[in-house]
Amino acid sequence: MARIRLAGIEKAFGDIAVLNDIDIDIADGEFMVFVGPSGCGKTTLLRTIAGLERPSAGRVVIDGDDVTVWPPARRGVAMVFQSYALYPHMTVLQNIAFGLKLSGMAKDRIDQRVREAAALLQIEPLLHRKPRELSGGQRQRVAIGRSIVRHPKAFLFDEPLSNLDAALRVQMRIELINLHERLRATMVYVTHDQIEAMTMADRIVVLNRGRVEQIGAPLELYRRPRNLFVAGFIGSPRMNFLPLRMVETGPAGVTVSLPGGQRLTVPVQPGGVAAGGEVTLGVRPEHLGLGRAVDGVADLILPAEAEVVEHLGGEVVVHARLDDTAVLDIKADGHQTIRRGDRIEIAVRAPLAYLFGPDGAALPPLTSASLAA
Repeated sequence: MARIRLAGIEKAFGDIAVLNDIDIDIADGEFMVFVGPSGCGKTTLLRTIAGLERPSAGRVVIDGDDVTVWPPARRGVAMVFQSYALYPHMTVLQNIAFGLKLSGMAKDRIDQRVREAAALLQIEPLLHRKPRELSGGQRQRVAIGRSIVRHPKAFLFDEPLSNLDAALRVQMRIELINLHERLRATMVYVTHDQIEAMTMADRIVVLNRGRVEQIGAPLELYRRPRNLFVAGFIGSPRMNFLPLRMVETGPAGVTVSLPGGQRLTVPVQPGGVAAGGEVTLGVRPEHLGLGRAVDGVADLILPAEAEVVEHLGGEVVVHARLDDTAVLDIKADGHQTIRRGDRIEIAVRAPLAYLFGPDGAALPPLTSASLAA
């Protein structure tokens, strides 16, 4: 186990900057997840920790040692890739033991470590099988076992579940959470799937175009997004955004005018935005209601037409049009019987809404109570 410090990390391939002034502290025993869209730099950052990429600037510090120029073998970390990369002619036991055998470790110690890892991952009955006789989830457990036997200071995971089907991804997520709980090891995990990030992480690093947008606990990012990018990336379905203009400010917050002329006062501070200035209203689909209430209360009712209705069993997602330009997504209980073309009413609660300024930054709340969603 180890603390990992990334200080001023930059990386460029020729004239293309991939990482820009990255500063991250990963605590000893923490499960940290790097998340972001394709091309945001998350895998390059993970490879920089592993020593597979050398930064153009900055330092990588592991357990107090500056390892920036150290080769991967000296860093004491183990990496699990998206591809299982198992030797097809070897048994599971031989695959897990291969790295230890190359290091010259005694046979009895190798056998002990392999048995311990197999028991931890519940793959003991598979030790004498070949990779072709295993399912995708079993192969991924073998790849993880190959890392565990090394007793690394930290585990690095590069989208390890992306090759699995949906049901198996859920199962493996639970297994990785339980594995972290048992080992209490430092784990750094890369994914483009924000659901994986929300369910697994102690803290999440949201990356965009090689920069850190926000670092925080999953619910902190969900409830207190720093800007439009984080607000839109965290949450499924994504947050609704409506470009509007500020009408006025007052003790109750900032008032905006919605399509159709109705007004909504959101309990936030105006920041540097004056009356008449451009703002973006943000509201999550699960915070909108169908009908006349959200949790028994509604500050505004918007008439709309259901354009697309996705019945998912336990819930329904309605894509509704307010006018020629404005569309909102609403997530509600699955018992709703709504069809395409139905006229509906969308209930909005101001305390569950967000406002973002022209620069994309979230306007600060009047009180912390306005963020309790």
